[in-house]
Amino acid sequence: MSHHLTLAPLRAHLSYTEPHPDHGAWTSPPRCLPTQAAAEAIRDAVTVLAGPGARARRTWTVGPCTCGGAR
Repeated sequence: MSHHLTLAPLRAHLSYTEPHPDHGAWTSPPRCLPTQAAAEAIRDAVTVLAGPGARARRTWTVGPCTCGGAR
């Protein structure tokens, strides 16, 4: 009998950095999401809703979860 392991999708953190007039740059708190695909979907949707000004100044980061899903 063979056993197949099914790996759960890796959780992901989503944040963005944008210029700040007094401090050089500001980074949003990371948002913990169930998968990288979910993080990318939210990034894309927020970018559309925020408009071209925000799109031009924000740098998004999607990375592995480091909080174990606690956020």
